[in-house]
Amino acid sequence: MKKIIILFLLVLILYLVYNTNNQPITIPDSAIRLRVIPNSNSTYDLEMKAKVKDYLSKNTYPLLKDTKTIEE
Repeated sequence: MKKIIILFLLVLILYLVYNTNNQPITIPDSAIRLRVIPNSNSTYDLEMKAKVKDYLSKNTYPLLKDTKTIEE
């Protein structure tokens, strides 16, 4: 009986993982994408990229979260 329950749970988990990973992600044409590109792959540049990305996340995204159109 334990084997049947374990097998059922395994099949259920695999089914759920398979279905959630195959959902297409659509990005609207009006989306604004901010890309931070480091000057090189040096540790310093990558750390600076992470700092700039964190700063943008904390300060820019809250300003834009309530906008409805690209003009705003």
